[in-house]
Order: sequence, then C-alpha cells, then structure tokens
Amino acid sequence: GKIAWVENDQLWVGDYRPTRIPALQGNAIASGSNIAAPSWSPRCAMLVFSRGDRIFRISPGGGASQKLTGPDNALEASWGP
Repeated sequence: GKIAWVENDQLWVGDYRPTRIPALQGNAIASGSNIAAPSWSPRCAMLVFSRGDRIFRISPGGGASQKLTGPDNALEASWGP
C-alpha cells in the first residue's frame, strides 16, 4: 500500500512494505515550513495537506500543489464520501 508522512518540513510518499526494515522509503513531493496532516483521497489519486493555515492538494507523483483555502480557513483536511 501507499503511505504519506511529513519529515523535516517535507511531505513524503512511498510504498509501505511491512516485511521490509525500514518500512518507510519514498520520495519528497512537497516542502516548506509547517507542512502537516497529509490525507489520501479515497482512491489514492490525490493528497491534501495543511501548510500553516492553508490547505493544499497535490498528486502523489509530485508536481505543483494547488491551494484550496485561503488564510485562516482551516487547519486540517480530510476526504468525504
């Protein structure tokens, strides 16, 4: 399966392999201060994450992130049905 995590002000995406140590190996797809709370879309086609007081969307393959909210709109995002 896929996994997303934040480490050293970078958003990482990788394959989760429970039999392999270390289990987390991947690619940094976004960077910047205050990146937090990555959340996968239901089919793992997109990720949302917060950066400060804004929410962004990005492809798990990387590329430019798209700002979804302005300042003071949200602190976390999640996907709905």
